[in-house]
Amino acid sequence: MTTHRKGSLVPESGIYEVIHDKNKHDVQKHEVTCIKGRRFPPCRGCGEDVQFRPIRIAIHIEDHPHFS
Repeated sequence: MTTHRKGSLVPESGIYEVIHDKNKHDVQKHEVTCIKGRRFPPCRGCGEDVQFRPIRIAIHIEDHPHFS
């Protein structure tokens, strides 16, 4: 499955699983909402080594033709 790294553009809005570097930051995986076109942020604990994996893709309401 595709994962994305800190600093890359979010390709599609939706829910992403955050995967932290266990050697730098002892935090379990969790989910966040990311918006298409923004950048994946660094983690305060892992820095550059955090990854994001798409769980559920959804069109942001501002990008939906019925609402934009």
